[in-house]
Amino acid sequence: MIRGRTALIVLAAGVVLVMLALYGQAEHHSPLVAALGLGLLLLGVVLALLSLRGTAFVRPHPLVVLGAALGLALHGYEQASRADTLAVGWLLWALVPYALGLAVSRVPALRLPAIAGVAVVLLFDLYVHYAVFVHPTSSTAALALIFAPIWNTLVFGPVAMVLAWLVVRRRSSGARRDRIRPLAGA
Repeated sequence: MIRGRTALIVLAAGVVLVMLALYGQAEHHSPLVAALGLGLLLLGVVLALLSLRGTAFVRPHPLVVLGAALGLALHGYEQASRADTLAVGWLLWALVPYALGLAVSRVPALRLPAIAGVAVVLLFDLYVHYAVFVHPTSSTAALALIFAPIWNTLVFGPVAMVLAWLVVRRRSSGARRDRIRPLAGA
């Protein structure tokens, strides 16, 4: 049986390789490293789904849907009023992290971590919107619109989800220990 830990290791390796290639650390091998990283990401997603065998999927949590709707509104506003032309591809690109949050929220054990992930993604998108449209500090500030979805999908959203999952797991295991512990005077 495939364990979730194996999927996380494969996903993490894929993220590292994609980031190394994206920022030119692999030099002339960057396309190959990027392809390998994307392949590992795809394999990690498949392994994660296989480790969830027997899990009943539910509707996404309403707060995750709200966060995704706010993200859609923000990026739709950017595309409709701030860009010269409406680019559906760029809009879809910006919504990838929210789609990830919605997918994760369908797993009952991961609903609360998905809320944390979408909240962090939305906060980072709001920061990027401010840095690009409200108070740009350089002529290349708009490049953040290209790279923000990568960072949100591969780093900020997943890290927030993992940290929230660890907190929920620790709190639930602590609550179980408190229920099992015998009374001191008994």
